[in-house]
Amino acid sequence: MSHLQLESGQCRECLAILKNRNTPIVAADIAKQLKLAGNRETRRRRVRAIIKHLRDECGAKIVATLGGGYMITDDDRIWQEYLEGKLIDAKRIIGSASAKKRKAITNRKGQGFLFAPGMAREAI
Repeated sequence: MSHLQLESGQCRECLAILKNRNTPIVAADIAKQLKLAGNRETRRRRVRAIIKHLRDECGAKIVATLGGGYMITDDDRIWQEYLEGKLIDAKRIIGSASAKKRKAITNRKGQGFLFAPGMAREAI
């Protein structure tokens, strides 16, 4: 993915949008309010980049809900639960990828051996 150039005005506007809501807002609606150009995926990526910048560089406590979108919180408990959930998700994804890699290596008929000379014939 190419580096997205963030505009400080968009970051400020996004933060204002989140602060003025009591409920989550989806990335598509944030993009619409920010009048972001591009196709749907480009706009979603730009919103994600803005949210990441606001979290990492500005210290904004922005949580992402499971399909409900983004919301800002001042509640430290909610913020900590969100961060712990992200950590658990990351560990689960890494564990799943490692398990798939191990399975591919041990499964002689799997794609793990597609390009190893002679392995495909031996597996059949």
